[in-house]
Amino acid sequence: MPNNFDISILMSINKFSELSLLFDHFVVLIQNNYLFKGGVLIPLIYYIWFKATQTDNNRQRLIATLLITLPADLLARVLGKTLPFRIRPIHDAAIHFLPPDSMYVKTLEGNSSFPSDHAVLFFCLSAGLFFCSKRIGLFALIYTLIFIAFPRLYLGLHYPTDIISGFVIGVLFAFIANHFLVNSKLVAAINLWCYSKPEFFYPLFFIFTCEIFEMFGSSRALVTTLISYIH
Repeated sequence: MPNNFDISILMSINKFSELSLLFDHFVVLIQNNYLFKGGVLIPLIYYIWFKATQTDNNRQRLIATLLITLPADLLARVLGKTLPFRIRPIHDAAIHFLPPDSMYVKTLEGNSSFPSDHAVLFFCLSAGLFFCSKRIGLFALIYTLIFIAFPRLYLGLHYPTDIISGFVIGVLFAFIANHFLVNSKLVAAINLWCYSKPEFFYPLFFIFTCEIFEMFGSSRALVTTLISYIH
């Protein structure tokens, strides 16, 4: 059940719902369009990658961050399936949430809202960028807060504590990646591979960043299909 903290913040935001149909439509657009999510953050990865030098360790940091996004996203989804079910605000008649105009009210119906997998993945990625460049990382963190996290509150897909928990998990994973995984033999081997076999490394690098772009949606669909055939 939502607590008073969640309700007070959420309903303070919800009072602006339907005051501007243009704003409502814009928030729905950026929530549904991946170009406003990974489409902004993924190019920052490539920018830092190709600006990196042999001495700044940024390529190793990027590799470590990218590797850690997969278990971070997996943990968020496991927690969503195993923790007590938490109904999303837009589906909870008890709190009288007013859906913004053009918002499809059955979105993610039946899926628990805690924690926010969007917050976990994109705050992890943004925090990882911060370890490479404070300026770029700060931009990424602010962008994630405004254009990825806030729309999910405004549209009633999450409570504030769903977002906060996702932020904590994502930043924690980025910290682990950049303090422990970055110096591992695995990261060193992958970094060496980008120089020794670029014809293999960069296609796989591109595919993996594309998967982050769409929050591993294609990978999850593939695994789900294979499991259904096995059973």
